[in-house]
Amino acid sequence: MFIRPWAGLAGLQPPSGIDGVDGSAYIAGKSAKAPRDRALLQMMYGYVAWPGRRALRTHEHSYARTVDGPSFLYIITQDPFQVKNLVEDSGARALLADMDKRLSTLMNETGDSWEYKATTGDYEQ
Repeated sequence: MFIRPWAGLAGLQPPSGIDGVDGSAYIAGKSAKAPRDRALLQMMYGYVAWPGRRALRTHEHSYARTVDGPSFLYIITQDPFQVKNLVEDSGARALLADMDKRLSTLMNETGDSWEYKATTGDYEQ
């Protein structure tokens, strides 16, 4: 996802098969509007047990989950240091459901699933 903006800034066409959008105009200050209002983050391995964690970040919210369920939900406009995790907050159930649905939609759009397999630090589909 990070290759597209940098290729655009260099005036290059990224290789086919690269996910993401060209946000070079936004990065360069030539557009006041970002190409998307959200970011999908994927941690396939590392500090999280396999198959990792997926997250959705918007201007207002930060949400992440593992295959087993939600990990955290923050309203970053009200809690910029992400101190109060709302996953267990009954007043945030509708927001939690909405963020989970949005994350699932993004995962489907990008062909992501929880089906990755790893035998090394890399993953295989």
